[in-house]
Amino acid sequence: MRNPTKQLVFTVIALVLLGPHLTASPDKPAPRHFLIAAGFLCDLAPGVCPFKVSASSGDVIELSGTGSFVNPRAAQITGEGSYVLRDSAGNLLDSGIWRATRLLSFKSYGTTPGTTPPFEGGLAVMRVQLLSDLGGPPRDATLTTNCSEGSPPPGFTSEFENLDVSGGENFDTFIQGFNVFIPLP
Repeated sequence: MRNPTKQLVFTVIALVLLGPHLTASPDKPAPRHFLIAAGFLCDLAPGVCPFKVSASSGDVIELSGTGSFVNPRAAQITGEGSYVLRDSAGNLLDSGIWRATRLLSFKSYGTTPGTTPPFEGGLAVMRVQLLSDLGGPPRDATLTTNCSEGSPPPGFTSEFENLDVSGGENFDTFIQGFNVFIPLP
């Protein structure tokens, strides 16, 4: 397994050095890095890491991770992170890693002027696998990530994650978190 922390540190250093030279166009396919309640985002404000969403049962899943995709039209994506699943009383139910397997769609909202590296808003929908520390077969899920930077359309002006586990729960109620897309040269 690759070391996501080293990958993130390298990417952030490169973006800080190259940031002023980067531009993104919502109409042009461009490589992007994404952070879900990870890296420097955790230093921006208290309570943004990990990303937390709940299901109607009261169960809460905590997510964090990083990844990238080159061309949204090609559906290729790399990314992984950790997850922790707790019941409504806070008892640990499961933990493990999630791994991105396919980008289903990405819609850019553009970048926010004055941010370095450039923060790009957008809506990404990806297939992921949940790999439990407790063993058992991987579980497939759809992860929807919304970053409200740029100029998001009505109804998408807040950060959110939605994790819909195939044959399981749909975690769709925001508790806390922050994520961002970063266009790469």
